[in-house]
Amino acid sequence: MSATPQGPVKEHARLRPSGSDTAGPARPHRFHELDLLRLVAALAVVAFHYTFRASVSHPVLAETGFHDPHGIFRYGYLGVDLFFVISGFVILNSSWNKPASSFVASRVARLYPAFWVACTITALVIVLDPNERFGVSFGQWLVNLTMAPDLFGVNQVDGVYWTLLVELKFYALILVLCLIRMTRTRVLAFAIGWLAVSIWHSLVPLPSLLSQLLIPDWSAFFIAGILFALIAREGWQPRYTAPLAIAYVWCLHLAAQFADGQSQSYGGNLRTGTVLAIVTAIFVIFGLISSHKLHARWTAKVAFLGALTYPVYLLHQNIGFVLFGLGHGHLGKWPLAALVLATVLSLSWALHVLVERRVGPPLSRWVRGRLTSIRDALAGVRPMDEIRHSDLPLASTPAAKQFADASTR
Repeated sequence: MSATPQGPVKEHARLRPSGSDTAGPARPHRFHELDLLRLVAALAVVAFHYTFRASVSHPVLAETGFHDPHGIFRYGYLGVDLFFVISGFVILNSSWNKPASSFVASRVARLYPAFWVACTITALVIVLDPNERFGVSFGQWLVNLTMAPDLFGVNQVDGVYWTLLVELKFYALILVLCLIRMTRTRVLAFAIGWLAVSIWHSLVPLPSLLSQLLIPDWSAFFIAGILFALIAREGWQPRYTAPLAIAYVWCLHLAAQFADGQSQSYGGNLRTGTVLAIVTAIFVIFGLISSHKLHARWTAKVAFLGALTYPVYLLHQNIGFVLFGLGHGHLGKWPLAALVLATVLSLSWALHVLVERRVGPPLSRWVRGRLTSIRDALAGVRPMDEIRHSDLPLASTPAAKQFADASTR
């Protein structure tokens, strides 16, 4: 048994098929382990930037006082790979059998309000930084609000924002599934097809536009998450495990390839064996979660920390580097690191409470309403309260005529 706010829930209330190919993930089971994994991924990226990335550029991005003690945190960038697997798992489950308008509304409300505020705060901090470590223009900030400045040839206000466009492209592909209506067969075919095209791209490069949309350098991680979500619903079946095994091997290949690039860029001497071990650990953990064999009850008690993941990710890098620059030489590296992290966490909590909680839900309802109105207008459908009595079909029977006459009195 496990506990929820509504009371105890039996363990078999997991994701199960209902016999229909269109049946979505059953609830009320919630994978609190994923909330904890989100936090782990975010903190890994923070540690990577603060203890390694800041000190390997010329000039350095920030004087943090750390130079990757024991060579551990240089692997923290793999938190991004973990994020993508989580995204594949969660987004498939949350979008199953949802109208396209609901899916778009939920994603817009989830991503954009917090991003607009975080991007603005980051830009202001950069402008006000007396050390002038970074630069940002009004036009650059404005284009960044689209979350896709790369499409306009504009640099990100903060380097970590590059992953957001990758997520948006993944959402665009899921939106197509929502439009054609998800079924187990279609989702599986989509995952296998996407994986096959991504592998083919390494042999015969895709046209530029198609390559940008299908993100072949990262797709295998999203695909793995999708397949794990299907396994969580229906169990370990050959039709899922075979493509998952291929996705795992391809993720290892992509991770090793990326690690080589990281080593050449930063001189970080990343060990391929360590990288492959971390990616393997991600797959093992998701295998346990999908098998419903990882039931850490305490994760439900700290799941609220997962809500800070997105704000922390958005706020930590350039703001943190500016703070390190201001405090360097005035505080020891550990007190300064604690102060910077406390500041980022406080800002993140405020962003979550004041923006995500308050702006997200009404924005989601507004977007869904507008999209529904557009859909109805294109289909020539009018709301019932706009239909006049004269628009109703004439009564064709005496009883119907009597009822119509009575209703107009």
